[in-house]
Amino acid sequence: IGDGECQEGTTWESMLIASHHKLKKLIAIVDYNKIQSLKSTKETLDLEPFQDKWISFGWKVINVNGHSHEELLNAFHEAKKSSKPNCIIANTIKGKGVSFMENSVLWHYRSPQGEEYEKALKDFNRNGNKVKEVKKETNNAKAVNKPKRTVGVKLDRAKIENPAAIVVAV
Repeated sequence: IGDGECQEGTTWESMLIASHHKLKKLIAIVDYNKIQSLKSTKETLDLEPFQDKWISFGWKVINVNGHSHEELLNAFHEAKKSSKPNCIIANTIKGKGVSFMENSVLWHYRSPQGEEYEKALKDFNRNGNKVKEVKKETNNAKAVNKPKRTVGVKLDRAKIENPAAIVVAV
């Protein structure tokens, strides 16, 4: 769930239903980067105290660094032991690992193109990740009567420290 979706009533209704029915095997993961659409969540509709709200709705809450696979894995193991629905708040940074994208609202809805894309790959690789382009044929459903084109990124998942920074321009 994105933090922006947590500003919507249906999300809170679902939280109540899950708690009421004691759905202890349910795990909600919130990508908590504090950016939604065109502004920060604080400017749009402040969610704080975010964790306390989930707890008051009857959920077990686990806060993690959303860029750490190890912390996420540990949170899943911890959630298995819970008698309540579980919320993993994955604290993330929008565009982490790419200098010109970090915490920028612009990259919430835009993909890098051309030189921006090349710089993003360099930044990302400089931060200890291994990303290389691979060619893969795709059919773009929106591109009726257009030829197939090649896109894609191959990832060495074991070495990715910043999964939220992975961006593929199509």
